[in-house]
Amino acid sequence: MIEKVLSQVQTAKMRFFRRVYGVTLRGKVCICEIRETLNVEQLLMEKSLLYLLDHVTRISQKSLAIRILLATHTEKQLRGRPRTR
Repeated sequence: MIEKVLSQVQTAKMRFFRRVYGVTLRGKVCICEIRETLNVEQLLMEKSLLYLLDHVTRISQKSLAIRILLATHTEKQLRGRPRTR
């Protein structure tokens, strides 16, 4: 579960950096080039994220934050256009 969250956070960060840099995914610009240009330190961001995840995992299992983090979707998504009422 934590790997999925880390992946989503990494994707959101890179989307933000690309937008600041002014490039789209079709621009084929290397991630390392964007980080060097924007002077972003990868280790500092990962450290703060791991600290936050560690904090959330130490919260009691009854709290709302941990229940939302560990929640799973149980209903099956129907294909196609949503049904009208």
